Amino acid sequence: MRRLLAGLFALALVAPATAQDCSIEHAIYAQPGTAWELAFVPMPHDAATSQRNAFTIRIPLPQVERTIEGAIHFPNGFAPNWGSMTVACGTDGDATCKPWEGTAYALVDGGIVPLPKEGSAAPRQVLFPQFADGLFYSEYRAAVIGTVDLGDVFTFARCAP
Repeated sequence: MRRLLAGLFALALVAPATAQDCSIEHAIYAQPGTAWELAFVPMPHDAATSQRNAFTIRIPLPQVERTIEGAIHFPNGFAPNWGSMTVACGTDGDATCKPWEGTAYALVDGGIVPLPKEGSAAPRQVLFPQFADGLFYSEYRAAVIGTVDLGDVFTFARCAP
């Protein structure tokens, strides 16, 4: 019993318990009622100078699990954050498609704000307006129709090490 308590105490010291204790590039968000996950990851070294965040979305399909990569950009310094997900598509997989493209926001104690850049504290929720619609009208339609009640809001679930 003491070992279990000591292990839990050590884990509590290492793993952030709340969004505010977690840097956004380590934050993992969930869609309520689904197994879909949004995970922010450190930006690649060759990222565009306008890129603020990098993320993946894990889509559990019945036959195979898919992960889509995405990015959030601050296009010209004045426009809202702009996010997109890009996947290979076409008959030969030689073309690229964007199942979602749009603005990206965060819900914090002060209300809805632009999604914070890498290095900032993770928000409680991430909002990708029109995310569910974009996936509904894409090749991921089968993963959306009748299987999940997909929405545009992701809620903080945990912090990756």
